[in-house]
Amino acid sequence: MRYGSAGRFLVELKQGPSPRTGLLEFRVAALLSQLSVLSRAMVLSFSADMLRRIKDAEPRVETCLNFDGGTYRPTGRFWPDLPRGCEAIGPNVALVTARLMAEAREAGVAVQVWTVNDPEMARQMAVWGASSVISDDVALVGPAVRAVTGAKPPLSLVT
Repeated sequence: MRYGSAGRFLVELKQGPSPRTGLLEFRVAALLSQLSVLSRAMVLSFSADMLRRIKDAEPRVETCLNFDGGTYRPTGRFWPDLPRGCEAIGPNVALVTARLMAEAREAGVAVQVWTVNDPEMARQMAVWGASSVISDDVALVGPAVRAVTGAKPPLSLVT
């Protein structure tokens, strides 16, 4: 409601104790649907299981598998196996290379890079075609991304 029709929402789900498996995913899917923001929202998680469950609850939701250096990646691959219906990856910025970006583009996989707090690195991610550059300091990195992308930056604030 705060951002009206102008915002794009990256919603990160994290594993934790729950009274029922899948309850969080069900509630988030319902909220995105009720607020009519499914076309402008993506759910990110380090958990492939959570992404599968949210897709089961709401097949129209876009999902993104986050990963870092400790995540298993099949030999010769830059990212882990994606759960059914997942078309985006969220690598830690330390794992992002021009080759990863090129292979993701060729595979039709969107890339949401996290956490980028250096303006020059943010600019490079935008040049390479990141779908979003996730930052703790949008005021710092935003101008660098906008210099590449124009008025509508693929930029999100990590909270």
